[in-house]
Amino acid sequence: MQKVKEIIQKQQAQSITPEQTSTAIAKAQISSSNETCSKCHDTGWILAGDGASQCECIAEQCVAKAFEDAPRYAHARLSDFDRKIVDAVLAALAKTKEGLFIVGPVGSGKTHLAAAILRSRYEIGKSAKFVRAANLYRAIRESYQVGYIGLTEEQILNTYGTSEFLIIDDLAAGSLSDHERRIALEVIDIRMNRLLQTVVTSNLLVEDIRKQMDERIASRLQSFIKIALTTTVDWRVRAKM
Repeated sequence: MQKVKEIIQKQQAQSITPEQTSTAIAKAQISSSNETCSKCHDTGWILAGDGASQCECIAEQCVAKAFEDAPRYAHARLSDFDRKIVDAVLAALAKTKEGLFIVGPVGSGKTHLAAAILRSRYEIGKSAKFVRAANLYRAIRESYQVGYIGLTEEQILNTYGTSEFLIIDDLAAGSLSDHERRIALEVIDIRMNRLLQTVVTSNLLVEDIRKQMDERIASRLQSFIKIALTTTVDWRVRAKM
């Protein structure tokens, strides 16, 4: 145990009594027993030679937090998908200044794929945010309430508009109100103007979004790289198997 070794070395280098050393070792052992990761001892880093690498537990914690309201997606991985889809996703993500639009019918795996993309970011130590479009709209509506204590509309838009990498899940699945159109357009515009990569998932094709939601939003999404999921496997059913 690294902590115990350090304590013994300190005892040898300084005038620390054996009793003090024993007490310190006992405390270190108690602390160690409460560790959640035996690989990095909850430091988040694994030492190797003269360098250090991020422990995989950091990615797990980030994914768990992102999907604390939908834990079934916490274990999604790109390896869950066909190789052709994975290759297409990786090729799209490599173009860091371009967006990715994932479209497909209900149950085709759009959110599962989005969650897998989020995990892949965390696993290589990169930042990312995930938000369901409905939750984004709701958060901003709540900021209008009298007596509300929390982020303002401007702060919420800034949080998602300036994130290095953002996934907006299930765009156009709500009431398609003027409020939703405005918020979606503003977030996408901010990110495109800043050349920040955005992943958007939706049940609707771009042409359907043009007709049912907003022509301007459809115009922005038209420039995104598109991946269409047409599998007949319902991922929500698979998650229960």
